[in-house]
Amino acid sequence: MTIDCPKCNHEHEPTGLHEEDSGEWECGVCEFKFIVLVEYDPCYSSSCVTHEWGEWGWKHGLAENTEGRWCGFCGAYELR
Repeated sequence: MTIDCPKCNHEHEPTGLHEEDSGEWECGVCEFKFIVLVEYDPCYSSSCVTHEWGEWGWKHGLAENTEGRWCGFCGAYELR
């Protein structure tokens, strides 16, 4: 991911620190000043506090000598 100058499209490397990357920048090639906004696309996930493994219990897994079980509500998978 790069920060592109809106005037000349020169690619600038972000610092990786959102606080430092946000704000006014000056292009290193054409010296055009521009504003950078760091946008977030949050991703939320949830799972049970206490899993409901159901009445089926442990089933043979794909790998040799493994067994696994699925939570009936959140889909969590556990190996043993």
